Amino acid sequence: MVKNIIICNLLLCISLVFFIGLMTPNIVFGDWFNSSWNYRQQINISNTAGDLTNYQVRIDLNSSNVGSNFNWSNNGSDIRFTNSTDDLLNFWIESWNSSSQEATIWVNVTLANNTNTTIYMYYGNPSASSISNGTATFEFFDDFEDYTDG
Repeated sequence: MVKNIIICNLLLCISLVFFIGLMTPNIVFGDWFNSSWNYRQQINISNTAGDLTNYQVRIDLNSSNVGSNFNWSNNGSDIRFTNSTDDLLNFWIESWNSSSQEATIWVNVTLANNTNTTIYMYYGNPSASSISNGTATFEFFDDFEDYTDG
């Protein structure tokens, strides 16, 4: 009799643990583009100008709108932008000033009319190489860096 009570109590405890496990909600943090990047910052873009395909959005970064873990010394080589489904977006770093902690970056996005679009900026991968690409970001591009007079 005592043995049956112990077995029943044990089964009850196991059932409760299993039931509580089923009732616990799953915590979802969203998909992560690539585990080599340590940080992600959400950027929200509002559009009321009609449907815009391959549209360039200017993003100004400074020490007050990026996290304290942002590394200004890497010249942006570890920056990546994705859309909400983790597709990489083309971008071009127009300027980067690590002394004043300011940067201007253009990102190529597709925006639907009268919507808010979320993109993500990933950073924090010290082994990443820059993929900043003005030609892929803009329909017509010349950064005038290769210009020679004469």
